[in-house]
Amino acid sequence: MIDPCDFEISGWDISKMNMYDACKRAHVLEPTLVNALQKDLEQMVPLPAVLNQEFIAANQSDRVDNVFTGTN
Repeated sequence: MIDPCDFEISGWDISKMNMYDACKRAHVLEPTLVNALQKDLEQMVPLPAVLNQEFIAANQSDRVDNVFTGTN
């Protein structure tokens, strides 16, 4: 059995904003859970995301500052 203390929690986003703000904006978790984890999530910076610019809405391109660079 794995010790629960050995788990690492992380996330990724195309923006470098902290994980709390990213979760609030993306609506990926229940608001009550996000609010309960606010202190921990605010200390986390998301990992860079993989992004193909062809699949992002035009109004989202200004927040892309945390992505891997490369080609398909």
